[in-house]
Formats: sequence, structure tokens, C-alpha cells
Amino acid sequence: MKTPVNEETIKSLSEQFSYLVVDGVLASQFISGAKESLKVLNKNSIPAYIVSGTPDNEIKLIIKKKGLNKYFKEVHGSPRKKWEICQEIINRENYNPQNCLFVGDAMSDYNAARKNAICFLGIVENGKASPFPDGTIVSSVVTLKCSGLPR
Repeated sequence: MKTPVNEETIKSLSEQFSYLVVDGVLASQFISGAKESLKVLNKNSIPAYIVSGTPDNEIKLIIKKKGLNKYFKEVHGSPRKKWEICQEIINRENYNPQNCLFVGDAMSDYNAARKNAICFLGIVENGKASPFPDGTIVSSVVTLKCSGLPR
């Protein structure tokens, strides 16, 4: 039997789902090396950005609750497309895309990087097959070092 669904029910279910997602992400562990790499970037005054498919309000809440705001110049989520956000940041900040790095775990990350000529590091969990094309640099850890930069 099909039950009719009204806007109030949809809104309630959507809010419950959002709560579960945010709660799950807050409880999750960092990718190995990620927080240390953020500290290195921050110490060397290298700006970092979040460009996520997570809804904008959710990703901003997650970053705030995880205490990570100080590591990111900007945090962006959906509904905007990742490639559009990257393009806008590159143009506004006058970055050379070849001097940028997009670290991601999804094909939409890879595609956003490619569309903007940004270097890409694919994150793939140990033991899992890479979703990225052959030749893509992948790792299960994030290790960014800034040797040679002033401290």
C-alpha cells in the first residue's frame, strides 16, 4: 500500500537524514595524515579550501564542530558544482592552477581538478579499487610537506 507523502513529512525525513549524516561524520576518524597536513599548510600560511558535495550548511557545521575552521580559508558545499567553486576561487584569488592541489576521494573531485587544470591526489582506502583513471596518483594517506618554505 502506497502512503501519500506531504511536504511536512519530506521536510521531517530530510532533517532526520541530515542529522544522521552530520552525526556520522562527526564520529568518524580523520584520514591518516590529514590533520597533520592541515597543520603544515596552516603553519606555512598556505591557504586550504573545502569543496564538497555535502550540502553547504552541513559541511560548514561539520567543520565548525570538528574545530577545523582555522585550517580553511573557505568552506563550500553543494548545491554548487565543485568545478565551478574551484574556478571561482582560482579566478578570484588569481591562483595558478598548476600550483594548486585538489585532494579528493570521488570522481567529481577528479573531474573538478581536471576541468580547472589542478593537480590531483586521489584518496583510496587500503584494499579498495581506485575509481580514478590509470595514471592518477592515489594514496590511502595524506602527507603534505612544505620543505624549503620559511617557517
